Amino acid sequence: MDKNAIINLRNALEYAEQDLGLSKLTTNQKSLVYGAWEIADQHQNFTSDVLRHTGVCVNLPYATYHKSLAQLLSLGIFEKVPGKHRNKCKFSV
Repeated sequence: MDKNAIINLRNALEYAEQDLGLSKLTTNQKSLVYGAWEIADQHQNFTSDVLRHTGVCVNLPYATYHKSLAQLLSLGIFEKVPGKHRNKCKFSV
């Protein structure tokens, strides 16, 4: 793959992240969003235990993962599913 192809992919990703409102998130927060998209069910629900072990999140330090998860909950990107298991979340949007 040549460098121009990678540059074009990077530019496309940045454009898509802006369009989806992700451009202001940190790299770690984006990793959690991408991981949640990967595992979310048809109702946009996922568990943080499974998210923690996705390919994009597995290498994040424990504290960094939980801090980023808490930030995404505070920002309203994720929300807790009421009345469900304590680590059950869903996309707010």
